[in-house]
Amino acid sequence: MPRDARPPSVLADMLRQIREEAGNENTSGLTPAALAKLGEELWNWTQTLQKSEQSLRIYESDNAPGRMLLESAGPDRPFLVDSLLAECTAQGHEVQTLFHPILVLEDGTLFSTIQIHLPVLTTVEQEKLLEESRKTLADVTIAVADYLPLRRKMLEAAARLKTLEHADTELRDEAAA
Repeated sequence: MPRDARPPSVLADMLRQIREEAGNENTSGLTPAALAKLGEELWNWTQTLQKSEQSLRIYESDNAPGRMLLESAGPDRPFLVDSLLAECTAQGHEVQTLFHPILVLEDGTLFSTIQIHLPVLTTVEQEKLLEESRKTLADVTIAVADYLPLRRKMLEAAARLKTLEHADTELRDEAAA
């Protein structure tokens, strides 16, 4: 990058990720301009949030007629997307499209944004989906709080198993794997 060139803004990076993901998603009925506007709506919402907390919202956008948008934003963690998709499925809602831009904030932390396109839901369905999705994301937060330290300990234990000379080689290798 030339010395006088600026790195892309976080918003520009988010919109780039959405454009790239759009090629793998069902974007029927959505123009590139509408996708950009949806990305800007997501971005504008994230600017109102505490970056250390997981936030959720569900709404209809004029830029995505016939679709309901479930959006999540907060610190990047494992299992966020899978957990929200599982909740949508558990409630019988067909996921039409999903975007998951991960942003690098100024302090270097990763911030996950998720936009899930669903069919239009009733008010009762929206409230239930938000309530259960909040519970699901709270469970994810608890489950991954010790994920990295636990994974590190498991890898250490597997490495120790590989050093046991008195154990049957095949059983030792299987246990370590």
